[in-house]
Amino acid sequence: FAGVEKYMDTPVKRYSSGMTVRLGFAVAAHLDPDILVVDEVLAVGDAEFQKKAIGKMKDVSTQDGRTILFVSHNMSSVKSLCTRGLLLKNGNIYFDGDIDKTVGKYLGADNDQLNHRQLDITWDLVDFQLFSLEVKAKNKEITAPITRDDILEFVVRYDYRKKMADRLDLIFVVKNDEGIDVLVTNTSYNENELILGEHILKMYIPNRFLNEGVYFVDIYVAENKRRSIKNEKDVVSFRLLPEQREIGTYSGKEIGFIHPTFEWVFETL
Repeated sequence: FAGVEKYMDTPVKRYSSGMTVRLGFAVAAHLDPDILVVDEVLAVGDAEFQKKAIGKMKDVSTQDGRTILFVSHNMSSVKSLCTRGLLLKNGNIYFDGDIDKTVGKYLGADNDQLNHRQLDITWDLVDFQLFSLEVKAKNKEITAPITRDDILEFVVRYDYRKKMADRLDLIFVVKNDEGIDVLVTNTSYNENELILGEHILKMYIPNRFLNEGVYFVDIYVAENKRRSIKNEKDVVSFRLLPEQREIGTYSGKEIGFIHPTFEWVFETL
């Protein structure tokens, strides 16, 4: 099971750390324990071994009715394997709940925010006020974790009291955690200029478009499609978690700023 049969005559002290962990997991997994404690075993070994290890844990949990305590910093693996999560902080249980909420708590533990921050700001534009911006998963509570399987919903509340220009537009600039601009979108792209009155404006980003990670949103107000008359940096931040993946498949972060799902078509020659 460990895949080290070629090295049966090699002293274990000469094994690499990866080989040692593989062997240790193989032994533990076949001892029929009541509770199997697995600590970052998926960080070692190739894809084939990882798939075997996950399959074995699934069998022990579902078929044998035993408990698997899986310790990992890989949130994709955690979400794929676990149904309940314990978040530890300074050696104590900080949170105990379903796995989605636990992952959200873990990833937002530094500011106690779950993938969003609603921020009220006061602008010095007399006739235009932006009250709030929220980023959430569509059709979910604002406190729910956001995954790549979710459609991203941006919700803006504003009050446009008096005509300031021929047209007024709102611009969103989405940046990653390195401050690099990932995308920009503008109400003028589809001629939806801001209208007078107090309104809620919503914008949607399709699911499985942005890569997983932390993002920040800048807001600009532009007049007559020519110049910005007001901007606010880092108005809101949110964290996008990995999508649900098939057990045994690659569970790391893909490269690139965006990670869309394109259509692939085969044609017979």
